Order: sequence, then C-alpha cells, then structure tokens
Amino acid sequence: MRNQATLTWPRMLRWWIAAAIATIAIAFIAPLTGEAVSLSAALSDFSASGNHQTADGLIFWQTRVPRILAGLIAGAALACAGLAYQAVLRNPLADPYILGVSSGAAIGKAIAVLALPAAITALPFATPALCFLGALAPILFLVKLAGTGRQFSPVTLLLAGLIINLVLSAAMMLVQVFANPDNARQITYWWLGGLDIAGYRAPLTALPLVIAGVAILTWRARTMNLLSVDTLTASHLGVDVRS
Repeated sequence: MRNQATLTWPRMLRWWIAAAIATIAIAFIAPLTGEAVSLSAALSDFSASGNHQTADGLIFWQTRVPRILAGLIAGAALACAGLAYQAVLRNPLADPYILGVSSGAAIGKAIAVLALPAAITALPFATPALCFLGALAPILFLVKLAGTGRQFSPVTLLLAGLIINLVLSAAMMLVQVFANPDNARQITYWWLGGLDIAGYRAPLTALPLVIAGVAILTWRARTMNLLSVDTLTASHLGVDVRS
C-alpha cells in the first residue's frame, strides 16, 4: 500500500500552486497595509524613471513595492539555505541562525557601518560582500572541523555551529554597547531583518545572486536528497561524501 505521506509529483504541484497563490496574494495585499494610500492615485502615478507627481505614487512605488520585493527575495534565499542545511546535516533544526551564519553576516554589517567610509559603503556590493565574508567564516570553520579526519556526526557539527552562533551573538552585543546610538540602531534593524529601503537598487542587486544560488542548489538536489538519508547510503549511490 502506498504511503499517503509520499511526496509525489501531483502532490508537489499542488503545494507549488498553493504557495504561488499565497505569495501573489500577500504581494498584492501588503503594499496596501499601513497608512492609507489611494491605490487609484498611486497606479495612475506610475513612473519607470521614479519621478512621481503625488505622495501616494512616491510612497507606493518607491517605498512599499521595493520592500515587498526585498522581503520576497530574502525569504526565498533563507528558505533555500535552510533546506540545504537541513539536508546536509540531516536535522530539521539546522538553519543559518543556529549555525552562526546570520551572526557572522551581522559582524560583517557592523564592520561596514563602524569601520568603512561612507563612500565605500555606498557602493552596491560593498556591504553585501562584507556580510557574505562574515557569513562564510563559520561555515569554513565547520568544514575544517569536519575535515580533520575524525568522524563528527551531524549533531556534533550542529552543536558546534550553535556555540559559534552564541560567541558571535555576544560579540555583536558588545559592538552595540560601544557603538553610538544611530549605528547601534542601524545594526539592530539589519540583524532583525529590517526592510527600511527606498528604491529598487537593493532587491535588483540581490536578485541575480539569489537566482544563481537557487540554481546551484537545484542542480545539486539529488546529492542533497541522498545525503539527507545517511552518508553510507549516499556513498553507495555514487556520492563522494568526503568532498
């Protein structure tokens, strides 16, 4: 008898359709929440160049819509990253926050805010590059730990990542104590997932990177599916579990 919980293609298709409908509904409803904005006035004041004639058009097209796009892109990236962590570590609790990746990225953001000149942080990829390097440091440490020749279980690596996250979180709190209030507030809002952006530069900058990451994970989906079972089964099915 077929297991009713088996994830078949028709079942996956229904989930994809439901997720797409929910996403589209949220994307249309979210810009209308908050302070009242005349939708008809905003739609009639659409301008591809960003030169809006009314406050409704400026608020709707230059503030609310970019933030919705940024939220959708960031949410998609976090979802795919969490899926990859859970598959490789074979633990449903694994995510970028537990492994210290998010705290490492926050350290990169703190360096950008506190140490770099404004002319450099104004560049499109300057702050994201520092955040990426900060997020990469915990992962490199865990990879180095896993490659020492000892047999570390996924649970051990997960606990090691949790300790790294605690250390980096404590470092972030220390940075916020000594930073001036404006910088500390900026770092805190970024760390909590703030979307206080204006214009389309930030989401359009992140979009190709997210698409590339999702494409790579999709290409490696079979390998991650095998690793989510166990390393012995994956090695028997042709996956080089040492790489």
